[in-house]
Amino acid sequence: MVLLFAAACNAVPPQPPPKTPAPPRPPAATVERVAEPALPPVPAPPAIPEENDRSRSLTRSARLLAGLDAEGEGVYADVQKQKWFKTYAKEMAAAWDVHERERLAPARTWADETLADVRSRTRVVFYPFGGPDSLYPVNLFPESRSYVLVGLEPVGRPPQIEQLERRDLQDEFKQIGASIKPMLRLSFFRTEDMQRRLTEKGVLPLLIVLLAREGHRIQEVDLLDIQQDGTASPWSGVGDGAAPPKGARVIFLRPGQQPQHLFYFQQNLSDDVLPAQPAFAAMIRALDPPTTYLKAASYLLHKPQFAAIRELILERSAVVLQDDSGMPYGFFDRERWEARFFGAYSGPIQIFAQYRQRDLADSYGGDGASALPFGIGYKFKRGQSNMMLFVRK
Repeated sequence: MVLLFAAACNAVPPQPPPKTPAPPRPPAATVERVAEPALPPVPAPPAIPEENDRSRSLTRSARLLAGLDAEGEGVYADVQKQKWFKTYAKEMAAAWDVHERERLAPARTWADETLADVRSRTRVVFYPFGGPDSLYPVNLFPESRSYVLVGLEPVGRPPQIEQLERRDLQDEFKQIGASIKPMLRLSFFRTEDMQRRLTEKGVLPLLIVLLAREGHRIQEVDLLDIQQDGTASPWSGVGDGAAPPKGARVIFLRPGQQPQHLFYFQQNLSDDVLPAQPAFAAMIRALDPPTTYLKAASYLLHKPQFAAIRELILERSAVVLQDDSGMPYGFFDRERWEARFFGAYSGPIQIFAQYRQRDLADSYGGDGASALPFGIGYKFKRGQSNMMLFVRK
């Protein structure tokens, strides 16, 4: 339409026959033009931070654990010479290449085409029940300023290879590979794997390894507490007896781009806990209305004991992007939300069979859904997955 309009404006109109000239009019009074005030200059974007010793250490450690060239000497170069590391790097590359080809690349293309309009509504992504999955929110919403992930797993500490004992190095890599390779195969972290593997190390190593594998640099990692007013503050824990941090912030960026912020908070979102800890809800309410992303969420929002977080999502979200394991379709008021459907819906996998949604199946019937060119979620094979996009009117 824009091109047609431009062409019409530029077309030369047919010339009318000559008319008899009208009599001259008296000269109009001269109006003095008042100069319009100059617009204020557009502020320059903040300077891109330079790397320092800590950011180089964080990035090199993350890249090495991701099976990539750490771009460093000393212990980094020594590890890369080890036979076990070369095997590890080869296995990680093979798993990553399959995931990139079959899921991430088509997911990015789909998101660029489908989510272009809604990305401008908010620059914050809220990912409850996301655990350490930094991969999908960052790929689906690459221009967001902040990503807020929530899970039951402890925060942990950022890995720094040069601070590890040599005898512990190989075990560190083994644990990372055992957590990430199944996720790349399935498109989600399995709850039982996270409970077993992340109790001691926490989620931070996985978060930054996934960021590094995508080509991001790690600028800083801060450990956080949540204050009663809903603000996040630096973790004040000192000594072995101190309470562990409740959250973390990872500042990351691609070379030449502005930093982005990835937050992770350890928080039980059930009604047994969340209403008694109002600081977390206050923090979410203080965010710009976010895009809420839900994937492989164990159908927890279908259960009555998750009413508080369900209401918080519906209250605050500008956009909800999810598979059928997220918010039940019936909770989206049609007068308040516009809905679009992608992929196929035939009901949950067997373990969650009781959460089949008849109204959702009806909406997917006939020509109710557009194509979804990748597999994701519990039914992770292409042609079996579904995604739903809800946009607040």
